[in-house]
Amino acid sequence: MTSATPTAPRRGRRRSEDRTEAILEHTYELVNEHGYDQLRMQDVAERAGAGLATIYRRFPTKQDLVAAAIRHRPPTKIEPTGDPRADLHALAHELAIELCNADKVAGFIIAVREHEVLRDAVRDHIVTGTRVAFREGLSELLGSAEVGEFLVDAAAGALMFRTVFLDETPDPDEFADEVIALVDSLRAS
Repeated sequence: MTSATPTAPRRGRRRSEDRTEAILEHTYELVNEHGYDQLRMQDVAERAGAGLATIYRRFPTKQDLVAAAIRHRPPTKIEPTGDPRADLHALAHELAIELCNADKVAGFIIAVREHEVLRDAVRDHIVTGTRVAFREGLSELLGSAEVGEFLVDAAAGALMFRTVFLDETPDPDEFADEVIALVDSLRAS
């Protein structure tokens, strides 16, 4: 004769997936609006219409919350147009939009370096896809399957250098034009 072991009742209300989605969406918005350094759990709770305790039950730290928000967002995807030059331009444009505010990016870079959960989310959900997309676009435009990591990372590296160290806010269209000009000069040589 077997007896079922009773399970302890869960405390609190059932988790609502809608509430979780709202929390993650608003977290991402607030980070983009105010930067990682200025993000407060209370602001997320207010904007998402959730209690602070609800957020802390699901995401014990700010780093956990932001990492979950990053993973929740669909990766930036450029729909192929059949024109690899236009596709690479669009990708560089989107990259510039994401990384062009020094006040927001610098603090986030520090947090990514200090917190593994953020580093993993950024690497797995943003960097890997961006590198693959750049590699594919460059390979097609340069007519070579062998595109080195340096070239793949050059656009993001230049953008980060300008944004963080030179305190510039590159225009996304101008930046994308510069990336295409670089690729064109490599093709010509």
